[in-house]
Amino acid sequence: MEMKIVSIFTIINTTVAMAVGFAVLIFNRYDYTTFLPIKYFVDYHPEYSGIFANIYKGSFTFAVTFLMTPHAYQVVYYTQHFKYQFWMLIDLIDDIMRGEISHILPSRLIEDHEYQQQIKLNLIGFVKRHQELLM
Repeated sequence: MEMKIVSIFTIINTTVAMAVGFAVLIFNRYDYTTFLPIKYFVDYHPEYSGIFANIYKGSFTFAVTFLMTPHAYQVVYYTQHFKYQFWMLIDLIDDIMRGEISHILPSRLIEDHEYQQQIKLNLIGFVKRHQELLM
């Protein structure tokens, strides 16, 4: 279900970005006052202003579609990455809790030096893993 939501988000995000990029290509009467380079082209190079304006507005299609959308995908990637890393940390904690001690009474575990050393090593590994995740 989660992958379906991520896939739908990706499709909608790309479609909207492309629609916005191509919508900028449409010339309207406010372009002269909205875009400073178009004002410059019309005022100082009127014979080439159409070509320059097309090139200028065409660059928005590239910028919006290919340079703005990856940030949304990076957010999705990093949130998924952190989620999986935390699941792995939870599994490490569960392994520390479970171990191979089902036959030993909990009151005896405090006195068991081997068990305490194993827990110490597991906790040190857990802290190192957690630090790697935060770095």
